[in-house]
Amino acid sequence: MRKIRNQAVKTAGVFGEKEIVFCANGRTKSFRLSAITQLILITACTYALFWVFYATHLYNKSSSIIDNKETQLAAAQNAYSFMVSDLQTIKSKIEVINKKIAKNKKYKSDSKKLNFMTGEIDKKLANYNKDKTFLSNDDLEEKIAIRRAILLRDIANSERDELEMQMKSTLNAVEDMKTAEMNVLNRVDKLATKEVNKIKKLVKKINIPIKKKGLYFNAMATKKKLIGEGGPYVPEKKLIIKDKKLKDKLTQVHKDIDAWNTYKKLVKFIPFGKPLKRYWVSAPYGGRNDPFNNQRAFHAGIDMAAKKGSPITTKARGIVKRAFYNGGYGKFVEIDHKNGFTTRYAHMNEILVKKGDYLEVGDLIGKVGSTGRSTGAHLHYEALYKGHAVNPNNFLKAKL
Repeated sequence: MRKIRNQAVKTAGVFGEKEIVFCANGRTKSFRLSAITQLILITACTYALFWVFYATHLYNKSSSIIDNKETQLAAAQNAYSFMVSDLQTIKSKIEVINKKIAKNKKYKSDSKKLNFMTGEIDKKLANYNKDKTFLSNDDLEEKIAIRRAILLRDIANSERDELEMQMKSTLNAVEDMKTAEMNVLNRVDKLATKEVNKIKKLVKKINIPIKKKGLYFNAMATKKKLIGEGGPYVPEKKLIIKDKKLKDKLTQVHKDIDAWNTYKKLVKFIPFGKPLKRYWVSAPYGGRNDPFNNQRAFHAGIDMAAKKGSPITTKARGIVKRAFYNGGYGKFVEIDHKNGFTTRYAHMNEILVKKGDYLEVGDLIGKVGSTGRSTGAHLHYEALYKGHAVNPNNFLKAKL
């Protein structure tokens, strides 16, 4: 059994000289500690405790720093993936828009811009693919890698935002052009419809006296007979329009313009208008007292009193059927308009056409006179449909 006894001999002062006594198995040993030795021992112990505390603190802090940088690195990797994904999405959107407008010449400049933007995106993606290795390179410092990744992300986001703005601007421009085109088409359609309706109203008016004879003039039924058309069939290139509203409107406009063109051609064969510029009606159409015997008689036309020598023009296309001195009619011209209509001009002073002549609207056919059974200078004007004389008033009043 070993026993140890410690005994300290106190001296004056905190760091005074001290004696330490060890007793074991009846033997005694003592050691003296000077003030300097005590101070060194205390200092060494204090430094050791401080170093243990500081080392523990550094260990905890470095662990926190590593964890934080690992989090930042993961965020940078995610940002990089999102950045590349966003650029590829923008590229796809631009390519879709470009396909829609590339075939339209109006958007040629916009298409070039979009192609340029697509090329720039490809360059950026290529550069990013070259630079992406830094995210997995353990030899590079994490801090530099994170900062670079964040910088690339911010640049990519900025470029993405700019591209999106340009894309939105282009889409807005396309929509504005669609609206403008629709407005133009609406105006054209409205004008074509208005003109067609105007001609239809005139045809309806001249049908009023025709119906009194038990007849009816169908303008469209005479189209093929009057309008000579033909030629080899060459299919028209169809314009591809994906916008349904615009496509439907364009189809409607084409139909209305075709109808308008047809009626414009047909109307040239109908005697709308006045064969004299200046006149007054000296005898109307219908029943009247004969100017020579004062007996009731049927007047098949209208007498248009005018100055002798006034020019007489035809108001529709046709062929001169007769041109000669016709008894009571005097110098007489009859024009066949090839659609059931015939016009007659009598009592002329001079005939300026001959049988078989083809006439256009406004051609001069003669001059006002007083030949035949006449009491003075005037033009006797008749309008006939399928051989039946009809009241020419509505023809004279028509304005195209």
